[in-house]
Amino acid sequence: MEHLKVKYKGGDFMPKKKIKKRVVKKTIQEIKQVKSKRLTWAIVGLVINAAFLPGLGSLIIGKTKTGLLQLLLVILGVVLCLTIVGIVIGIPLLVGTWVWGIVTCVKVIQNII
Repeated sequence: MEHLKVKYKGGDFMPKKKIKKRVVKKTIQEIKQVKSKRLTWAIVGLVINAAFLPGLGSLIIGKTKTGLLQLLLVILGVVLCLTIVGIVIGIPLLVGTWVWGIVTCVKVIQNII
């Protein structure tokens, strides 16, 4: 039975099983904290994408290439909306980019949960 006991800081002996349970419990708590932070930022990104500027929320959640492309398309859509002929292309482009930004954040939230 002595081989199943491990000496720890206090000098006493403790079974290995108890040590493993403590390590696993601590690791699970750390994972939950990280998931909680990622989920919070993903929700913030979703709100920013939906309410303010598509692409900015995607950048916040870590989707750099997607966020930059969404921002570029929003700028292009706004520029196209400044012309009479461009409105036909600009408005659908803006709506599509807005929906794409929301879907990007929702997918990240689903992966976290």
